[in-house]
Amino acid sequence: MERWMGLDIGERRIGVAVSDWLGLTAQGVEVYRRRRGLKEDLAYLTERFRQLEATGLLIGFPRNMNGTVGPQADSVREFGRRLGERCGVETRNGIKLGLQLTHEELANMVGTSRQTVTSLLNTFKHENSIAYEGREISIINPDKLARWIM
Repeated sequence: MERWMGLDIGERRIGVAVSDWLGLTAQGVEVYRRRRGLKEDLAYLTERFRQLEATGLLIGFPRNMNGTVGPQADSVREFGRRLGERCGVETRNGIKLGLQLTHEELANMVGTSRQTVTSLLNTFKHENSIAYEGREISIINPDKLARWIM
């Protein structure tokens, strides 16, 4: 069974929701008022992830009304990367993310095609930033991966 924690990340507040154990519905849990810095926000949300017994994380990806990606999207990408580092499980092969998603599901989350996701994952794998088998992704080199999103 999987339980997803969903985040809607804004500059001042972060909406937190959690799915039922079947992953069919989600309920709002709280609106978290952001603190002094990213480190404090990450610490709080990492603890909430554990308290809610979440097995996966879904982060809303902001788009402008015309479908383009604005500056807030870059902030969300970086926040998601750092939260993944904190919520991921350290293994001998890298940081294992509890996000068992298909390429199609990843594509829908970020607003691109499945082919683009597959191509990027293959690129990240080829350059030894990540490893994946099926739906299981491990971050092998977070610094190298971070350069792709900055």
